[in-house]
Amino acid sequence: MPKWIRRVSACMITLSLIAALALVGNAPILESAQAFTPGAVRTDNFSDITNHWAGSAIRSIAAMGLASGYNDGTFRPDAEVTRAEFVVMLLRALGIRENPAAASGFRDYAQLGWAAGAIGAAYEAGLISGMPDGSFGAQRNINRAEMAVILERTLTKNLIFKGEAAHPPAFSEKEEVPVWARGALQTTGRTGLLRGFEDGTFRPFRSATRAEVAVIIHRLFVQKPATPPATPPAPPPVTGDASIPSLKEVFAGYFTIGAAVEPHVHLSGRNREMLLRHYNVIVAENAMKPVSIQPREGRFNWASADRIRDFARDNNMRLRFHALVWHNQVPDWFFIDREGNRMVNETDPVKREANKTLLLRRLETHIKAVVERYKNDVDYWEVVNEVIDPNRPDGMRNSQWYQITGKEFIKTAFRAAREAAGEDALLAINDYNTHQLRKRDFLYDLVMELRDEGIRVDIIGHQTHISLVYPSMARIGESIEKFAAAGFRNHVTELDISVYAYRDTTSYNVVPEHLLDQLAVRYRDLFDVFRRLEAHIDDVTFWGIADNHTWLHNRPVPRRDAPFLFDEQFEPKDAFWAVVDPNW
Repeated sequence: MPKWIRRVSACMITLSLIAALALVGNAPILESAQAFTPGAVRTDNFSDITNHWAGSAIRSIAAMGLASGYNDGTFRPDAEVTRAEFVVMLLRALGIRENPAAASGFRDYAQLGWAAGAIGAAYEAGLISGMPDGSFGAQRNINRAEMAVILERTLTKNLIFKGEAAHPPAFSEKEEVPVWARGALQTTGRTGLLRGFEDGTFRPFRSATRAEVAVIIHRLFVQKPATPPATPPAPPPVTGDASIPSLKEVFAGYFTIGAAVEPHVHLSGRNREMLLRHYNVIVAENAMKPVSIQPREGRFNWASADRIRDFARDNNMRLRFHALVWHNQVPDWFFIDREGNRMVNETDPVKREANKTLLLRRLETHIKAVVERYKNDVDYWEVVNEVIDPNRPDGMRNSQWYQITGKEFIKTAFRAAREAAGEDALLAINDYNTHQLRKRDFLYDLVMELRDEGIRVDIIGHQTHISLVYPSMARIGESIEKFAAAGFRNHVTELDISVYAYRDTTSYNVVPEHLLDQLAVRYRDLFDVFRRLEAHIDDVTFWGIADNHTWLHNRPVPRRDAPFLFDEQFEPKDAFWAVVDPNW
């Protein structure tokens, strides 16, 4: 899962957007890395936008230093934009640090050139997918449907915030929009980010232009987003489908049932109905991660996290906090020393020790600020997330946290959280693939080491992102039992079951019935394990509500997944009945 810095103020994105829309000479952007230097022509008086439909937006962002043109005085608003160009534009606007290594899995990696860093960072952040043949397709023009999907992911990961549009568009050619892009069109249309043409069409396969990208940047970073009313209206009554069992009621004698949510997606409409009918725990999918809450040192963005907190409080739901410390989705300022250099590159022992002290102080300050705000509302704190790497000799992920501080960041995080939240707080460590023997044992050794040092960990979080074929139910059960025997509580924290095997590039727009049948059997067997071990499990949380919204869509290629108990129309699948009916 991803790394980036959220940027929403014009002053912080000026240089990146100058770079993103800049062209040097008359060469297209893709021809030279120099095309992104701030030395390109800057003006708000381009000769070719006087009567252009996007002229006002182009002039507006150019006047703020957010766009540049060609050295012949043109902007070329109708020039088409490639997939690589759009990714670089968006990534630099958001301030996400480049990571070329993350793009190495694409078949055409050698052809990505200077754009590899942005493409790799976007892929690692979960914003983009590759082509069915395993390439990225950097030189292909990006069409409007693809652009909608990338923008939707940017919205759902809380990298940007847009309020609801007063009059969301209803595109006339709905059936022509590819299945994999329909949800994205709803989201981007609802926020007013993407709009259609005068004839009511969206034209999903039409290539995007520089003008369209300029207008999107204007809507994202210049127009003031809508804000919630000071006094929100009374919530509508819970409807849901009373003809089917409620998940939380079925498992009331076993464990709570939770769901991960995005505040602008899941807290209203049909999603809200499903939440209140079937779940009694919620967790933020992205809104409570460090990059979302404190993108710049000392500047906190509480709005999205507060919405989730308020929803849980107003509806008597338990709240899990995810997550105080992670190697992804943490802003880079944590790891920059007082001289503006990256801490991991420091070789002087004295300066390295000073950097370690500074980083741990920053971490402690962040944790205490967050915990103090939410300690009366959060039931479970995920303090540390994904610190184990079984492929390393010491079993520890070689993150920037670890390179700079060793295990001290883990100890500092738990101590700070305990101090701020109190002795009664329930603190968790969370990781994926806890069924793998080597990884499980490294995690076990770590929490026992913390215990020996007087640092209490209450809960082991088992993410449980699994597939139809892996892992075995026995391995999942054995891991839970091992930690339970040592006195830890167990939570299943991010449950979903992909219908695709790991690294499988098969692509379906509609998942075949035989795979849905296998999904039902898989869920039946999994919940048989959970029921058997209910004395050791306090909560089972799904990483979503229904198939309409999942991080698994379009990863690693454009396709639909079906990882949950409810389909994209919120109807119960066979997997639902396999879970709620022990005799299924």
